[in-house]
Amino acid sequence: PDGMGSFAIGINNHGQVLGYVVNRDWSVHRGVLWHDGRMTELGTLGGESIQPIAINNRGQVIGSIPVTLGSTHAVLWTNGVVVDLVPGGSEHYGSASAINDAGLVVGRVDGQPVFWYRERMTRIGPPGYAGEALVVNDRGDIGGRIWPDSIAPDGPETLAFRWHADRLTVLSSPDNKVDLQVVGIDDRGRLAGMVGDNHGGHAVVWDVR
Repeated sequence: PDGMGSFAIGINNHGQVLGYVVNRDWSVHRGVLWHDGRMTELGTLGGESIQPIAINNRGQVIGSIPVTLGSTHAVLWTNGVVVDLVPGGSEHYGSASAINDAGLVVGRVDGQPVFWYRERMTRIGPPGYAGEALVVNDRGDIGGRIWPDSIAPDGPETLAFRWHADRLTVLSSPDNKVDLQVVGIDDRGRLAGMVGDNHGGHAVVWDVR
């Protein structure tokens, strides 16, 4: 719109472009979808506009909405309807990271890796660990990272995991290094990421066995 700035952050195979618009002082911030020259606002929950994150080929959008200062809830937008994915009130927090074409959403809630399917949440982290689910493919394989509850998420003991067929597998790394990250997953379930230590990082691929 006139007088607004705009940002695109994703596009699907149907040409739907996901993004947001802001005014000059950023006091107005609205998630939007552009398609065939038409802009659609993503809607709100409680007056707060969606901060969009990703879109799938069905036009479903995941994003976040602030619930308290410094805390957010993950949301799913489908055909104009916004659903809060985080159970409970503002005492709980959560974020979404990715969505596949079946509508399976991955992310974290209260420091635990989770996924949502048909708006039902499933926790997938092992006891004693915090973490987050980061990537998902169209057959439902999930990749992410976990770390012991007692350390910071950016500490040296971050481990990568793969969730497949309702089973979580902690991924090994060259020379048993830790500080593992996951950035992508393909349709076979192979994960791309990196391993790091005090001397730097290396790109890796975890193959499917």
